[in-house]
Amino acid sequence: PKFIPGAVDRSQFDAQLRDPRVMAAFAGRMASEVGSQGPAAQLAFAEEVMNRAASRNQTIVQALTGSYYPTHHPGRSNDPRYTEAITKAWKEGTDTTFGATGNASGNVGFGVRGGQYDSNRQWVSPNQTVRINGERFGYEQVDLNKGWLKKYQQLKSGGQV
Repeated sequence: PKFIPGAVDRSQFDAQLRDPRVMAAFAGRMASEVGSQGPAAQLAFAEEVMNRAASRNQTIVQALTGSYYPTHHPGRSNDPRYTEAITKAWKEGTDTTFGATGNASGNVGFGVRGGQYDSNRQWVSPNQTVRINGERFGYEQVDLNKGWLKKYQQLKSGGQV
């Protein structure tokens, strides 16, 4: 894909993210996935969850639960660091992950086989877009198969999908 600057329109989630229960669940999942990895990873996580929800026509809660994660329940948190990262990704449309729809650590990939260690002995998977601290972000293959990159470009250009 072309990595062009600009904000991602996430206004489709306005009503959901105004619900304190949804925000607490989002923050809870963030705490368990990237909570200790700092503000940049937290922002990236918020972006990729919203991107995955947009790609799969899911609600935020659907994107936070189900088989994508090791546990079904996202937990709850009211930590202001997490809600700040979620709000920034949502309202400012940040795009530090270049449209990533997934996060991974270790040698886990993005739904496609392969990968290798780079010159810094860091694992790199196919479809990976960035590494932020200990977490990798990239396109889940299922989302690419469903046309995510086209939808992502529309959201980047300000067009609702």
